[in-house]
Amino acid sequence: MDRRQEKACLSKMIGENVTSLRTALRMTKAELSQLSNVSPTQISHIESARRGVTLVTLTKLAKAFDVTVDFLLLKPQETGMDEWEGYRATRNIRKIHKLLTYLSDTDLIFLLHKIDSLLPHDARNEDEEK
Repeated sequence: MDRRQEKACLSKMIGENVTSLRTALRMTKAELSQLSNVSPTQISHIESARRGVTLVTLTKLAKAFDVTVDFLLLKPQETGMDEWEGYRATRNIRKIHKLLTYLSDTDLIFLLHKIDSLLPHDARNEDEEK
């Protein structure tokens, strides 16, 4: 494979990863544009592999997705994710964890009780039953 083919292959991989991550996160191109400060047109070009992507743009997209740059360069299987859907769950868990660090112990206990009340009876806190 010559250099031009390698570049085209990499552009295609990045485009597929950006599209997959964006759709897994149920994000529009406009929303990704706002988060990354990359124009929707440029995002379209990246996703369709019509244009290469600079390291600066790749960094902006990675930051918007809350991933490292290499995550956008690899196949999903190489990142440890069989599917990008799994990434969405992991990302949401990290967000929740970060938000929980701001709560007091009293607020955490209140929140736990609220969450517990939303669950079906058989799914409620099993630790308390043991």
